[in-house]
Formats: sequence, structure tokens, C-alpha cells
Amino acid sequence: MPTAGQIADFLGVDVEAFADDWRTYEIEAPSSLTEASAGTLVFLKTPGVDIAEALGATAPTMIIAPMSARVEAAGMRSHGVACVARVENPRLAFATVVSAFFLRDAVPGIHPSAAIAASATIGQRVSIGAHATIGEATIGDDTVIDAGVRVYDGVVIGNRVRVFANAVLGADGFGFERGADGEPVKFPQIGGVVIEDDVEIGAGTCVDRGALSNTRVCRNAKIDNMVHVAHNVVVGEGTLIAANAVIAGSTVLGRGVWVGPSACVSNGLVVGSGASVSLGAVVTRDVPEGTRVTGNFATDHAKFMANLRRQSDRIG
Repeated sequence: MPTAGQIADFLGVDVEAFADDWRTYEIEAPSSLTEASAGTLVFLKTPGVDIAEALGATAPTMIIAPMSARVEAAGMRSHGVACVARVENPRLAFATVVSAFFLRDAVPGIHPSAAIAASATIGQRVSIGAHATIGEATIGDDTVIDAGVRVYDGVVIGNRVRVFANAVLGADGFGFERGADGEPVKFPQIGGVVIEDDVEIGAGTCVDRGALSNTRVCRNAKIDNMVHVAHNVVVGEGTLIAANAVIAGSTVLGRGVWVGPSACVSNGLVVGSGASVSLGAVVTRDVPEGTRVTGNFATDHAKFMANLRRQSDRIG
């Protein structure tokens, strides 16, 4: 387990010490503030927070805090705090420390119950879980495929990708025309799916194959559980899609987009880089770069809230 000194060195920051030998204190685990005890690491993110007051009855060994946090030495010692590290973004710093020191990598290997096509290409140090099914696909180095995942033919997965349990990659997209008799006729879904490096795909999520060209999830995008990504969608680099969202066919999400829980983005739209789609929004028009939309049907967030206030005032 790391010491407080090792964590401080990793962060590259100076600390306020409340014990002469603070560098040698072992940090056994990260913790939430409410459950913190001796040997734990916690973070506080509220600017200007009074740390002793925030701790209440808890007693962590090391705290990552905002630059503006208020610290009083006697209060820290009474809580058993060995040191406080001040950073610009405590939540981010905490995440990097936990990832570096406390998370265990998946053990490479293929579970005996996994079914893998003889023509599949599997990279180095890949982990494939129980009852996963891999078709004629390509999987890059250091990728983790959890139990029950289905990867269809024609899917290309990059390096360091994490696919959580029961996700489906490369199922047919939903495309039909009606014949002269009114009956639905399936439009062939002969494209593929490309999952670039460092992507995460949540449990139960489905990413459909393209109709003619590929559906693509770009580098470092993160997709939550139970999300549907339809055929020919492009999910931009670093974009975040929260649980239960639906991205309809041929829509393009730019770089660094946020799509909130249960939002629905209609087909053939462009959501510009840096844009934000609020939870539950139903998006039927393009969203300009750097803007935020809210509501059903979605409109500019500020206009939506102003209209909501006007309606509330009229009611009461």
C-alpha cells in the first residue's frame, strides 16, 4: 500500500503536515468522507470549505482539498489527519491517485466458457470473461471484455478498451422500408463498428453496426450502462454519454459532448463539440458547439429555464 509521501510525490504538490513523520503514514484505502477512518484517503471539493467542520466525527489520514480550503492545525490533529494536499481539482486528483495505487488490473486471459471465432484477431494481454461471444472481430491490446459481452462479426476494438458485462457490439441497426404491399423490408446492415482506443462501454449497452459505413466511437469516449447507439452514429473523442440515453441513427456527437441520463437525440443530427444535453432532453434539432439544451423538445437551457420561471410565476 502507498504512503502519504508517495501520494504527495505522485501529485507533485506540497502538503500541509500535521505529523512529523507524515510521509511514512500508510494509506490503506480511499474512502468517502462519511466513512473515513485511520488509514484512509478522502477528498473535499467545496471551495473555501472548513476542513475540520466538514470532517465531523470522521478521521482520515490524508485529505485532498481545494486550494481555498480552510485548515487549522489543532483541528487537523484532533481528527488524526496527518496531512492535507491542496490541488486545483480535488475530485480529479483523487481519481488519478485511486487509479494509480488502488485499482487492480484485470488478469489477462480467456475464460473457458467464452466462445471465440477461429478467425477473430485477439491482441496481447486481453481479458475475455465468462460466456462472452466474439465473432470475426478484432480486439486490441490490453482490452477487457467482461462476462456475457457479444461482439459480432466486423467489429474492430482498439487498445485499452473496457466493455462491461452483457454489452452488445455490432448487432444490426434498425433500418426498414415499406414495400408496395405495406410490409416492412429490411435495409441490409452491412457496415461495421469501430471502437477506438481507451473507450469504455457500460453494462447492457448496445452499439449497432452501420448500414453501409461504420458506426464509430472515438478515442477516450465513455458510455454508461443501458445506452443505445444506433447505426452510423459517430461518438466524438472524449464524449460522455450517461445511462439510458438513446442516440438515433446517423447522428454525429462532436468532441467532448455531454449527454445526460435518459436523453434522446433524434436521427441525422449534429451535436457540436463541447455541447451539453441535459437529462431527459429530447433533441430534434442540431445543437451548436459549446451550448446546452434542455427539455422536450429541447431548446437553449437558459431560455428553457426563463420560460419555466414565467410559467411558475403565472401559476402562483
